[in-house]
Amino acid sequence: MWGVVSKMQRFVRNAFLTIALIFSSLVAEAGESRVDLAVQKLSDAAHDGSVEAKVALGKIYDLGILADQDSIRAAALYREAAEAGSAEAQTLLGQMYFGRPGFPRDEAKAFQLFSLAADSRDRHALGLLAECYRLGYGVAKNDAQSDTLRAQAIESGDGYSAYLQSNFDKGRADYLKDIEYYDPTSEEAQKTKAEIARLDKSANELVLLAAERGDRFAQYNLSQYFRRGLNGFPKDDSEALRWLTLSAQGGNFYAQHLLGVLYRKGEGVQADKARGDRWLAIAARNGHPDSAEIMADKSVASVDVSASAVLLGIAVAVVLASAIHESDSSGGTTSATLEEMPDINHPCYLKDLMSDTDRVMNACY
Repeated sequence: MWGVVSKMQRFVRNAFLTIALIFSSLVAEAGESRVDLAVQKLSDAAHDGSVEAKVALGKIYDLGILADQDSIRAAALYREAAEAGSAEAQTLLGQMYFGRPGFPRDEAKAFQLFSLAADSRDRHALGLLAECYRLGYGVAKNDAQSDTLRAQAIESGDGYSAYLQSNFDKGRADYLKDIEYYDPTSEEAQKTKAEIARLDKSANELVLLAAERGDRFAQYNLSQYFRRGLNGFPKDDSEALRWLTLSAQGGNFYAQHLLGVLYRKGEGVQADKARGDRWLAIAARNGHPDSAEIMADKSVASVDVSASAVLLGIAVAVVLASAIHESDSSGGTTSATLEEMPDINHPCYLKDLMSDTDRVMNACY
């Protein structure tokens, strides 16, 4: 379970960093004081009792994006919001109990929090609760309950659960195909034909659903299906590039690395070494070893991560501040929930700060 949760956190963090790296050239015109001001406004709103602000501020300390990482402080904010009834905070606090630096691991508490959030139909909690039952974390293993909860999570919109179920269906189909291959005349092989077709169809539908809901793992897999014409998907370089780019922009360093390689080679896309080098640099910064090795051997201008983080901080902070205290035309303020904020993991999140070239390149209109 820790592998699942830590992987989620790592990719969320990488998504933030990726956006920053892409737009690092804009940093010079920005000022760090705006970050501090926005975080202070968020802190004030949390102090005044805003549950949404507590959750947002908790994420800042949890991920260490706009401030130094502080798991204890993040947990305290999540706990306050969770006690106020925030299902999102309950889920986030539950994830922390699976291991954060300086924070005690407690699978039983995590299970309790996921259960509480799942009662409010939080889609991520439903998916995580399904994994608890599947792996036996904080509760006895129960595959039937796990399957039921995962189905509910998928129905509620959890892309990661759809991605997992797609893998499970595909794995089962491949197992049945082996039976059919080695003994095609057996009675069992004949019975599996319809089941194989059902599972293959389900796996394809689920990976597409997960990709459309923003799961970067599914987007990467789907890109490879289109790139190679696998699993019933037609070979389509444009679709392959579209899904691979979305996965890369979402923080998947495997996608970032492959995208860099493809642009440099001109494979399935018009060759663009400069763009390829940029994606390789991003993948290297996010921890991809092959990208790091390639970039170490090249005389390529380095990307300033620290400066990029400033731009990211400003952009996120401005949005957070405006969501909490948005000035109206009369000079007063109106409150806004975080649900009204743009998705910071979306590739076009910073489109208003992009150059015209970057807007076109990222299809942000």
